[in-house]
Amino acid sequence: MKINSSLIRVACLAIGYYTLPLNVLAQQALPDLGAAQATDVDNQPVASATTFAGGVSVNALAFLKEDNIDVQKQAKIVASITVDPKDVGQIADIVVYVSFANLDNQGNPALFMLDENGEVFPWDFDPLNLVPFIPQVKLQGTQQLDIYNSQLPEGKLQVFFGYLLADALIVNQQPLDIAVEAIPSIIQDVELEEPELAMEIDITPMLSEEADRLVGQLGVRWPIGAVLKVGFDFTEAQFEEYPSPVCLGGMAKEDCENALAEQVITYASEWSQYGNLYFKKAAWDHSDIRIRFREVGSYSYIGTNAKGVSRDQHTLNLALSFLQTDRAFKRTVIHEFAHAIGLLHEHISPNIAYTWNEEQIIADMEQRGWSADKTRSNIIDNLLTRHSKSAFLTTKFDPLSIMIYPIAKQWVSKADLADPERCPAAETTDYYCVERGDELSERDKQGIAQFYPRREKQGNGCSMTYDPTEYQAGTPNWDGHRGLIVFNNPTSNELKINLYHPETLNRQSWSIAAKKRARLFRKGIPFEVNMAWGIQVGESPICILKTVSTWDEENKTFQTSTSYMPGL
Repeated sequence: MKINSSLIRVACLAIGYYTLPLNVLAQQALPDLGAAQATDVDNQPVASATTFAGGVSVNALAFLKEDNIDVQKQAKIVASITVDPKDVGQIADIVVYVSFANLDNQGNPALFMLDENGEVFPWDFDPLNLVPFIPQVKLQGTQQLDIYNSQLPEGKLQVFFGYLLADALIVNQQPLDIAVEAIPSIIQDVELEEPELAMEIDITPMLSEEADRLVGQLGVRWPIGAVLKVGFDFTEAQFEEYPSPVCLGGMAKEDCENALAEQVITYASEWSQYGNLYFKKAAWDHSDIRIRFREVGSYSYIGTNAKGVSRDQHTLNLALSFLQTDRAFKRTVIHEFAHAIGLLHEHISPNIAYTWNEEQIIADMEQRGWSADKTRSNIIDNLLTRHSKSAFLTTKFDPLSIMIYPIAKQWVSKADLADPERCPAAETTDYYCVERGDELSERDKQGIAQFYPRREKQGNGCSMTYDPTEYQAGTPNWDGHRGLIVFNNPTSNELKINLYHPETLNRQSWSIAAKKRARLFRKGIPFEVNMAWGIQVGESPICILKTVSTWDEENKTFQTSTSYMPGL
């Protein structure tokens, strides 16, 4: 069905296609968008060496791969495809599609595809139903797309482009990320709403950005920057037989349940220290992740597969028998929440290939009551599957990952045992090639920062807790900027803005009316802050002001809005 929407049509309307020589491409200075996300007609991952570049430019300035744009300003979107050599010369359809979200509901984007006549249609993510933007092109080594050159509508856009072969869809894995909002010319003065409140803040470390990654499945990744709601059901929890280490002696059952839930959120949030994804406790019926405590092992649905689970069912299980020590509790929660956000076991990484001793695995599992068929279908088939790198974010194999299971020496070959990269525990233990990981490894931390990336400027400046330590005077992040805050609320709802003092950690609050741009005041005086203050919008993470604003040197103001903030 065709959508008759000028808003979306303007968002996607493309103006042409052409091929440029490499020297012209170099002059464009397009940001690198990295590798391809390649799938076959059944949406299964395939390998591709195609790479992408692209950017958006406002008022003929430099091209950026992510930007916040005033709806009144003209934007130009240009893209480049460096085609996999094996695809050069083949006939393919050039395709363009957009993930578009209303600013009032950024967590629920819709997909739209653009045809050769500039018409816009909804897309169901099925490659067979994707219409061509430019049909039947003979692929060159480099393809250049001039996608757009006009004003954009309000909303959050992620732009994807690539080509569709007879048997595969090849598009950019990292989208162009564009936030567009109306910025009123009139700025209102908004008075402090609440007195300064002292808050107990759990200080957590932040990590500098790195490049390595772990094994994450792209197709089940939650929206980047999302705050996932976590619900708890303790009906089947056997506290008497398996008391929780977080519950003190004599603690009432309800207090114990609350303490256990808070500890689960705390451990799960270790991923949030390094990746742009956050967790908070919520009512069961409104939760994205629903946890029960049944004695049937600990497990989780992978990523957004949880959306297909009935609301009366759980998506993650934590057996209390697995949580009997602080160490086991932490390890189990971090591991299962990793599955819940789309991460897989490290030993299936496309970047490693053990030589598995199938007969020994079957013999060992028979001692535990497993038949050969059960062992083969549940363990061996998974271990032997070679996964395409296009389906995952991966780099170097990490035997220290929290996502790896212990591997017995007798399950792998002598060549594996002699390789310390594959079997780091072979020389230090009698039984293991790889021991179980208990903490996030450095590559885990680097990997989640790639799988759930923060916008470049945001860095590691957002968390459900507030720690300005790395942004204080004397640190490399300090730039000395001090001035007023001008906040734009382009949504249809009134928003509550919290500011956190970088020294006392106290909180102060203001309310910003819908569709208004406001300057913050306190007792009739413009409220002045420095770049290390924390800012929170509604229930969003708390972000270092510098990382979610633009500094206006002329007016000495921090310009920010909802579109800068994650989790909305």
